[in-house]
Amino acid sequence: MRYRFRLETVLRVRRVGEQSARQSLAVAVRQRLEAQQALSSASQWRNSLSSPLGPTSVEAFLSERAQVDRAVHAVGAARVRCEHAEIEMSERTAVWSEARARVRALERLDERRREEHLIEELRLEAKGMDELASMRWLRSNSSGSDGFADGATASARVDGSHGTGVRIGDRS
Repeated sequence: MRYRFRLETVLRVRRVGEQSARQSLAVAVRQRLEAQQALSSASQWRNSLSSPLGPTSVEAFLSERAQVDRAVHAVGAARVRCEHAEIEMSERTAVWSEARARVRALERLDERRREEHLIEELRLEAKGMDELASMRWLRSNSSGSDGFADGATASARVDGSHGTGVRIGDRS
């Protein structure tokens, strides 16, 4: 008898869901990495800006001030992007973990059922071997050709004229 897991289609669907969740998590990890790199770049740009020493023109001062404002805004935007990417990654990690747990539960159930099936097959095989050995023992220890130890025939056993009744295996 061949083993077949009755929930195989459910397991396949859950594996597909887990794979999808894993891919979404990979995207979120990549986005978080990109956001961290953008924050690092914006911070380096902001730190590289220097204030001029000494008197400058109004246009130069306004230009430098606008550039500093853009750098500060870029750092703030990059921080917000990092925070969102971190939240998204955490959410996708939770979804993947749940999907993985569901798949693993079905895989463990499949393993248990497979072991139970194997044990049942071995039990049936042992039962068959025991019956075969019993039949061979009865044949080797019987004096007549019909398998009865006292020499009575099968018809005598069936009609009850000799012995205690019907032999095991007779369907009368």
